[in-house]
Amino acid sequence: PTVNTTYTVTGTNANNCRNTATSTVVVYPLPTITVNNATICKGTSATLTANGANTYIWNTSTTGATISPSPTITTNYTVTGTDMNGCVNSTVAIVNVKPTPTVAATGSSSVCVGQPIKLFGNAISGAIYHWSGPNGFTSSSQTCTVTNATELNQGTYTLSIILSGCSATNTIAVIVDSIPTVAHAGMDTIIYNSSISLSGNVPLIGSGIWSVISGNGTFVNGNSPNTQI
Repeated sequence: PTVNTTYTVTGTNANNCRNTATSTVVVYPLPTITVNNATICKGTSATLTANGANTYIWNTSTTGATISPSPTITTNYTVTGTDMNGCVNSTVAIVNVKPTPTVAATGSSSVCVGQPIKLFGNAISGAIYHWSGPNGFTSSSQTCTVTNATELNQGTYTLSIILSGCSATNTIAVIVDSIPTVAHAGMDTIIYNSSISLSGNVPLIGSGIWSVISGNGTFVNGNSPNTQI
């Protein structure tokens, strides 16, 4: 029966005597199980909570009213609930998974002081861009430039891309080199079949090396500011 129903039974014995009895079947309604759907970004988790019963079991074999799955594709989850009368019903929750954008940060990996740092993000239609970097640098453009770079602009630049509410990041490291010291090799000198001591200036940054522009000769130490040839 689908509703409470009373059944009557009549019995007759060998002497043709009769009697009746009744029995009532009580029909409990099935529990109404409800559960929320969810939309997540790939790599995150959803929270699904069922209501309407006393105990629950999911098709993941997890028990309890709440689960926190992390699917990588859109997935259906079935929850079965049992009420206090032992009646069982089930329903389905859908977790929609949105892809995260692919982020590629490229550009100038090494520049000299005074040169521009050029930064490029990959093109994604409808995406929101955000760059951040050393010395308080920020930009909301896909491609951007730090003009007249100084040592303060050296470091890691981070590109964040948001697409349909999902975000991902990528970084690029930029080195800003100081301009090398101008080399001074001393006065021009004419010699014949003899050696001469050379005195060059010491660079503030980096190192210097002697080289023969024309003619021939051998340096005692071509990497030293003060040497002989």
